[in-house]
Amino acid sequence: MPTEHNDLHRPDTEAILDAISRGESPTGLDDGAEISGGPNETTLSDARFDHASASPADSQDLPYDATFVVPQPDESEHPVFVRKQERDLAFALAAIHSGALAENELTRVIDEWTIHGSETLAEFVARKGLIAEERRDEVDALAQQRLQQVLATLPDDQWGMSSGESCRIKLSMIDPRGRLTKLLGIAATGTWLLEDVPRVLFARYSLIRKLGQGGLGTVWLARDQNLQRYVAIKEINSSGQHDVTALARFRREAEITGRLEHPGIVPIYQFGWDEETRRVFYVMRFLGKQTLQDAINEYHERLESGDQNRMSIHNLLTAFVSVCQAIAHAHSRKVIHRDLKPDNVALDSFGQVVLLDWGLAKINDETGVYDGAGEIEPADIHDSGTSLAAQVVGTPSYMAPEQAAGRHEDIDERTDVYGLGAILYTILTGVAPHETTIRGSRSRLTISELLTAIVRDPTPSPRDFNPSLPRELDAICRKAMAKKRFMRYPSAVALAEDVQRWMAGEAVSAISDAPFQKLRRWSTANRRSSQSLMGVLTVAFIAIICLSMGMYRDRIIETRAVVERVHGEGREVAIGLRADIDRWTRDTRFVAGLPPVTALADKAASDSREERSPDPEQRDAFGRSVSSTFRKLFDDNGFYRSIALIRHDADLCEVLRVERGTGSGGVISDVPPGCLTRLASEAVPRVVAKLRPGQTYAMRGSLGGSETGPDQLGYSILSPVFTGESGEYFGFVVIEADLGRAAATRFEDRLRWSRQATIGDDGGDRQLTYVPARQSFLPTLTRATSSLPVEQAPTPQQDGDRSIFEIVLGLDSRNPDAAIRLQFLR
Repeated sequence: MPTEHNDLHRPDTEAILDAISRGESPTGLDDGAEISGGPNETTLSDARFDHASASPADSQDLPYDATFVVPQPDESEHPVFVRKQERDLAFALAAIHSGALAENELTRVIDEWTIHGSETLAEFVARKGLIAEERRDEVDALAQQRLQQVLATLPDDQWGMSSGESCRIKLSMIDPRGRLTKLLGIAATGTWLLEDVPRVLFARYSLIRKLGQGGLGTVWLARDQNLQRYVAIKEINSSGQHDVTALARFRREAEITGRLEHPGIVPIYQFGWDEETRRVFYVMRFLGKQTLQDAINEYHERLESGDQNRMSIHNLLTAFVSVCQAIAHAHSRKVIHRDLKPDNVALDSFGQVVLLDWGLAKINDETGVYDGAGEIEPADIHDSGTSLAAQVVGTPSYMAPEQAAGRHEDIDERTDVYGLGAILYTILTGVAPHETTIRGSRSRLTISELLTAIVRDPTPSPRDFNPSLPRELDAICRKAMAKKRFMRYPSAVALAEDVQRWMAGEAVSAISDAPFQKLRRWSTANRRSSQSLMGVLTVAFIAIICLSMGMYRDRIIETRAVVERVHGEGREVAIGLRADIDRWTRDTRFVAGLPPVTALADKAASDSREERSPDPEQRDAFGRSVSSTFRKLFDDNGFYRSIALIRHDADLCEVLRVERGTGSGGVISDVPPGCLTRLASEAVPRVVAKLRPGQTYAMRGSLGGSETGPDQLGYSILSPVFTGESGEYFGFVVIEADLGRAAATRFEDRLRWSRQATIGDDGGDRQLTYVPARQSFLPTLTRATSSLPVEQAPTPQQDGDRSIFEIVLGLDSRNPDAAIRLQFLR
């Protein structure tokens, strides 16, 4: 019943309406006079619902709650008065419903704005950059249409109401659920009972205030007079109390809700009808005012402010698991919810989660007709009645593709799994799954276009919205919201178990873990064992490090010892070879000064000057004496290959030569006179002719420049010979030695730690490799990798894991090329 207001002076309402209908000014009223009874209200007949127009809030002469005039579609009708808060509420509702603004975005910035200030909500969101200028104009037009619809349906007795009562009615009609009213800070508007005397239902329940309103019914907060407790009562709207279909749907909703006895589903206390209003109602448990959507908004506000408390997301996921379990119970009773969203999940102060609003629920079985308690329920027959055949039911922002396509035969438990995945998506991102589709459009989407996008576009991924989300939760959400029903979780229980596995640190079925992730999960799940194992591994690691360091130190010491031994072996071989070379030098000097050699030189020089044939008998006498001396040298030194006396004038002519054969026996023989060779004088340097008696000259290879075997390394030593009569330079004696055989003998006697040894000329033209294990040379013809100066001190080098020790022996200071290189590899 409307309340009488005798304390306010009002003009005659009927007279005012008659005057307005005739296009005249009301009698006794001037422009700007009060006609709605409020001392703080002013009429502005030229005001319009356009942010560009001059609003009363912009005028310093008007109060912040000044009344605006919104023109009706028919210019002949009288003006209706709209407050600033009604205009702001209509704009907020239009912005959210059109997708221009998300509720969570408005929630994050609303603390910087007040509905009692001079700035309108449209101006505020435009200034914050939440809505573009052109989009704001579209939202303004939608808000104006909403206000016109509300004003066209106002009750006839609104002119007899107080200003506050009229405002509460209009706000209640703009936002029946009261959610945005509360968000904008409009305290208690449209929610308190309008009658002075509270209504009483069933002589038991006293209605206190309205909690919300939907298309089918209104939910009231009431008090049970018998049990002295607060309850929630859902009463069918006046528009549906005479509609058979609406009554059947209302009763079906109550029956389905009452059938589902589960801690996570709101319990039904009573179903009945009010004798006074003739409206049916049912009584439920009162769960408070917080929903899962409120908790999600608070969680993401905390994230944006830097609060990274992991317990918050765990609390939300725990509530989500409770919702999954409630849905699993409903599925066990063949009930499909079809309208799962965070707003339909209530949270009480003690952490209990209760699923609400079963008005769109569907009884589903294999035949399409569910037999409950022995009778067939008409709610499951697919006709134009309660089953809403050929209609799209649900909330578009959370709707599954089969719902958006209107394929009711395909709606089953997996449709609710999609809805649960949509709730999980909202928990992870703070926005509804299809909200990005709505907001991504440049223009306002129609319902048909939105449903088409839901069916056509790919499933959204939470990591596309927030890349920092865990991969496992993203995979769970995408699997639950898969476009193909067979790719989703088979049940709500399977989805809940996967979420619980992630919360417990275990592997989830929606994604395969890498080995490292499996190890991390195992260590998280078995902290005591992992800590013990880590301790053992740490001790073992330290022990291995210590052991390795000890082994490395021992290896270094051993290596150094081996290197020193190789160094010693190399020095011994080098000293031995130097002794051999010095002996060869002494033998050459000795032979060059022998009287028989000098006499043979005199005879050969005399014969050459007189140009006569040499006396064979005299030559043989001197030759036999010199040859005998040469043979004795061969007997004493097995490394000599040949000893020769050579006349050095225009050419090099051999006078006498004794050589050792290359066979295994090594027979020593004189070279016949007819086989003696003649060489060009350039075969020896000119410095040889300038040598003094007793001096020597060393050179690599043989005098002829050729080697006699693949494992031989030639070495020649020359000493000058002078005639005995005149003391003139005649030529020289040359001893050719096999340096390779000499080195092999030294290697065989001395090498114990060296794995391989090489000897070659310092230029690298010829190199012989000796392997102690084979006791033989491996002949190679390679260029040396490096060259060292003559007489360089022995230097150990590192070549990978092998130690290289090199010695360069200079053979003659007059001939720098006459040097040999020794290398030893351990």
